[in-house]
Amino acid sequence: MRPGLSLRIPGIQELSPTRNGVKFNSLSISLSKPPSPRPSEGKNHHRTTTHSSPYSRITSGASIKKLALPSFLRISHESRDELLNKLPLGKTAISQGSECPTDTSSIQTLSKEQHCPSVRSTPAPSSDEFIDNIFEKGLSKEELLLKVGKIALSRGDLQSLHPQAAFTRNVIDACLRCIKHKNRKLFKSAESHDRVLIINTTLSQHIFNSTKDTKLYCQRNSLKYEYVLFPIYIGYWTLLALDNRQKNLQLYNMRKNDTIIEQIVICVKDFIRRELKHHEQKEIEVTGWRELSYEVIECENIEESDCAAFAIRIAYKVAINNRAALTIEILDDFRYNLLIMLYKHGNQNFQ
Repeated sequence: MRPGLSLRIPGIQELSPTRNGVKFNSLSISLSKPPSPRPSEGKNHHRTTTHSSPYSRITSGASIKKLALPSFLRISHESRDELLNKLPLGKTAISQGSECPTDTSSIQTLSKEQHCPSVRSTPAPSSDEFIDNIFEKGLSKEELLLKVGKIALSRGDLQSLHPQAAFTRNVIDACLRCIKHKNRKLFKSAESHDRVLIINTTLSQHIFNSTKDTKLYCQRNSLKYEYVLFPIYIGYWTLLALDNRQKNLQLYNMRKNDTIIEQIVICVKDFIRRELKHHEQKEIEVTGWRELSYEVIECENIEESDCAAFAIRIAYKVAINNRAALTIEILDDFRYNLLIMLYKHGNQNFQ
């Protein structure tokens, strides 16, 4: 019972003791009925009897009206007939398989429009309109325009896809997430396609800043994938590709004499050691991973502002299309393709 409402059942003393010849005692109702006349002795009284089936008696109009009354009124009385005539009962359709006939004539069915008014949402802009809105001058760079998974992208983030601009970290993670999603779909459609695990920039940073004793590992065994990709920042963005089948680490866009290479290889070995111990309860020394090899793939004449785009291009080649070219000339077009990919995979109505 909600506060503020008083639903009180009237007591016995509030009811009149008699009403229309009906006497009210406690919670029961007794109706006096005049005795039926007895036949005179010595006279033969013949009564015509019509026989009807039990089904027809049950489904008759009088029976249905009687069932519509509460149980204490299902008796023979002159006031009952007056009350029944006032009930708005329509014609009843009898269902042969129904135990309880139901009158549906007074039931009003609400249409879909009446019951659930449609909410007209603003149609999503086309890709051209969306891109024009990104690069329109005078608009706030902090305004959120797109969400890819849990990654919210502002106008400033998306503007970093413009040629010669440096990608923001949010854009890098959003692009890698789209590539990972596409790789998963390709593997489901054709199991011959390589499964690729792409680590996001935050986890990758923790991996390469951790020590040998750090308890840091992936929720799923990353060594069961064909490749594991690590985006790392070493003064510029680049990508590492760990080939789990060949037990080989590929370091892109580095020089062979870089002193940081040895440190990177040690960090990757520590990562593999933790994965083996946690997921397979094995030590790296008793597996083929103890002979981890690596190769440095040098890439000349890449501007620092293009390094992130080039790293994502490597991820695209490994995870989606192994025939994709790794050249500087295609980077401007690739930036535009990434923007379209974010537009298709992202959600614009997240606020």
